[in-house]
Amino acid sequence: MEEEIHFGREAEVIARDVQHCVNEISVSTALPASRECAYINLVTKENQTHCVQLNRQGFLVCKL
Repeated sequence: MEEEIHFGREAEVIARDVQHCVNEISVSTALPASRECAYINLVTKENQTHCVQLNRQGFLVCKL
């Protein structure tokens, strides 16, 4: 049986862990977290905006 992951909380932890590596980072409120995934919005040091999905398989860039 797979362990249940609260992706919203996991995304918050990840955002705190990598905040020093990017200009901005936050867990999306427009795309709410679910049992399957959560979304993280970020702006890179090069000022590129991305939306990244966090799920059981890892990370997926959804929007550049």
